[in-house]
Amino acid sequence: MRKILKAKDNFEKAGYTYEELMQMQTCSVKNMYHILQGYFNKVRWRKLVCNNASRPRWVFMLTLMDHSRLYTKDRLLKWGIHNDQLCPLCSYANESIQHLFFEFQYAVALWKRLLNWQGIHRSIHGWSKELRWAENWAKNRSAKAELFKMVLAGYVYFVWQERNARLFQAKSRNCETLSKLIIQEVHSRNNIKIEKILNRLDYYPMLIVVWLLVGL
Repeated sequence: MRKILKAKDNFEKAGYTYEELMQMQTCSVKNMYHILQGYFNKVRWRKLVCNNASRPRWVFMLTLMDHSRLYTKDRLLKWGIHNDQLCPLCSYANESIQHLFFEFQYAVALWKRLLNWQGIHRSIHGWSKELRWAENWAKNRSAKAELFKMVLAGYVYFVWQERNARLFQAKSRNCETLSKLIIQEVHSRNNIKIEKILNRLDYYPMLIVVWLLVGL
């Protein structure tokens, strides 16, 4: 009886009258769900993070960046936390998502290297334009689009990791080292959908990466 009454309440919440229910020949659970749940506009960045085959922590970091939720110094300042606003990567300009990922020469060189590795040759723009371009590119369901999403997530993760290493540990790596680490990680994911395209791209053996890290 409780289930019957609960179903009656759900139909009433969905806007159905008793007369309409009596005349109803079929019922779509999907339509009922959408009516009760409500319709929401799909966010553009969903193509970048949903079904992204890269490491979960990469996707999480990319999601934070898409939402502008990374704890950059300019954001901390808005919260009333006063500190040195200089970017730890360049010690010249103030730190922000815009500067950290797509303005500073270090990040631009790294992103350019990763794009070229995928066979994408284009100019690098600011954060907003670059994100819009990435969202449009990720709409494609091809293997190239899947690879691009993984590389973008790895790029965001490692740039943020490098930022923290320089800020809290006084350690640094050059963009060539980071690009090889990202490429190595992408190869290690063993994703079937991008396997063929990865076989045509350069591969950096783990020994080379370890040697570079030890050397630095």
